[in-house]
Amino acid sequence: ENTSLKNDYEMTLTRQTEIKPCEEDDNDIPEIKYDLVPISELANLEARTSVDTIGICKEVGELQTFPSGKKRRELTLVDSSNAAVILNLWNEDAVNFDGHVQQQVILVKGAR
Repeated sequence: ENTSLKNDYEMTLTRQTEIKPCEEDDNDIPEIKYDLVPISELANLEARTSVDTIGICKEVGELQTFPSGKKRRELTLVDSSNAAVILNLWNEDAVNFDGHVQQQVILVKGAR
């Protein structure tokens, strides 16, 4: 499989797929909330601020290993603000990241 998602399940939608609203009022379904910040505004934030952002992956760097044993992979993300940012993945995330995601959307939650 060619996926970067670490989920047990996957849905595939086709032209024949029908999506219908759930008629039940179930408040037990948790919502995931994002406070998306455009990439162009990241430089204006205080250092070490936790941030959510979204962008297109334009470049995936090679896995780097440092003398300390730490591993890093750099991703370059761009968005509609025409700004770019380098996202560093560390250790297990860097090793396990699927490098074939160029031109795909990457949503980052809680990055610093």
